[in-house]
Amino acid sequence: MSAQWLVAHQVAVVRREVGHIRRALAPTGAPFALLKGAAFLATGVPPSQGRLFSDVHILVARRRLAPVVQALRDQGWHSDLPSAHAQRHHRRWMHALPRMTHLRRGTSLEVHHALPPDSVRRPLRRPGPFDGWQPVDGEPGVFVLPPVDMLLHSATQLFHASTFRSALRDLVDLDALLRHFGQVEGFWPALVSRSHVLKLQRPLFYALRYTGAVLGTPVPEAALVANAPHGPAGPLDLSLRLMDACWQRAFLPPMDCHDTLDRRAARALLYLRSHALRLPAPVLAGYLAGQAWQALVALGPAAWRGKPAPRRQGQAG
Repeated sequence: MSAQWLVAHQVAVVRREVGHIRRALAPTGAPFALLKGAAFLATGVPPSQGRLFSDVHILVARRRLAPVVQALRDQGWHSDLPSAHAQRHHRRWMHALPRMTHLRRGTSLEVHHALPPDSVRRPLRRPGPFDGWQPVDGEPGVFVLPPVDMLLHSATQLFHASTFRSALRDLVDLDALLRHFGQVEGFWPALVSRSHVLKLQRPLFYALRYTGAVLGTPVPEAALVANAPHGPAGPLDLSLRLMDACWQRAFLPPMDCHDTLDRRAARALLYLRSHALRLPAPVLAGYLAGQAWQALVALGPAAWRGKPAPRRQGQAG
């Protein structure tokens, strides 16, 4: 009963937050599309059932970013990354700005400016401001992505991810979306065709491969055959075998007590891959060096001398 109350409460909070965002952006005239959980809730697709929410994700056109961010700041949202360098890095190389938190309500918001992340290997075609967006009833200026884009966005978010604590949940979302939309006539050919337009054949390849292998998702043979050439290639299929081994471990439920060396190694390889997909080598090296430096600073001088960091008062052992 308490779980049902929590879900109902979070649904109400998300709906209210979408209204706040709509009113904040109304003066800019910038439409926005809901993504991920908020989009599932707005459309009533199966992944919305019983879902718990941590934040709201929206997509706006990149050319609208400046007025959108200013309007959100005027209404109390602020960025969790105050560094100007970090802000520039996210605008240039990431698909979303740093997470924003509302000063009074404590709610979180991520503003995306590209459907998928950019890639240094293959520049991606950015969707236009109204590239098939579908309006949300009762929320003027609020949209959701069409089914094929919703599926491709979910696949890209998972298979370009750099964190994996929700990887299994995201795979279950893909399974539910494929089962739901797959019953609509013409969905599968449209999905394959759209992946070519957005150059997202590889994330779709992984989505079809791993939903079928892990969850038994029914996928038409024609869709598998059409997408098969877009998987990783290498001698004796070593690249694909490596990806299988990494993702099989990433999909395991996060249990710190059973976090073995092979799981950590798999996540580390996938983390490096996620950044290598969109960062040139010099930028990637600088980014990883910065992350390592921040980790050392967080550990403190005692750790640099090979001693454990002093325990803070009240810190558990």
